[in-house]
Amino acid sequence: MSSPLAELDYRASTGRTVWHRASALSKLGLAAATLAAAIAAPGLVPLAAAHAFAWLLALSSGLPPRLLVAAATYPVAFSLLVVIGRWDSTWQTPLLVVLRPVTASLVAAWLVGTTPYPDVFAPIARVLPRQAGDGLFLTYRALFALLAR
Repeated sequence: MSSPLAELDYRASTGRTVWHRASALSKLGLAAATLAAAIAAPGLVPLAAAHAFAWLLALSSGLPPRLLVAAATYPVAFSLLVVIGRWDSTWQTPLLVVLRPVTASLVAAWLVGTTPYPDVFAPIARVLPRQAGDGLFLTYRALFALLAR
C-alpha cells in the first residue's frame, strides 16, 4: 500500500470483522457519540473512559496495530503546540489536550477502516445539502489521487 490512508480504505472493503458487517449509519452514530463524549468530558476520568472505548473499537476492527499506532500518534505532534501554549504546570492539562484528538483519530481510523467510503458518505449526503455531501466525497477521493502522484 502506498499510504496508511490507502490501506485503511482497502481494508474497509476486505475486512471480515463484525464491524465490517455492521451498518454504516450505526457506526456513524457510535463514532459521533464517542467523539461527543470525548469533547464534552469535563475531566480526565470521563475522557480516559472515552479514550479507552476508542482503543477498544480500534483494536476490535481487525486493523493492523501499526495503522492504529500511526493514527494515534499523528495528532500528537499538532497537539504539542497547543500543550505548550496552554501548559499550567500540571500533568492533567497536557493529557486533556492530547487525549481528545488522539481519541478522535482512533475513532476515525476505526470508522474508515471498517466502512467502505461510499457507505460512509451515503448517510452524510442525506443530512447535508447535496453539494456539501458531494464535495466531501470528491475531496476524499481526490486525496487518494494526490497520494498516487
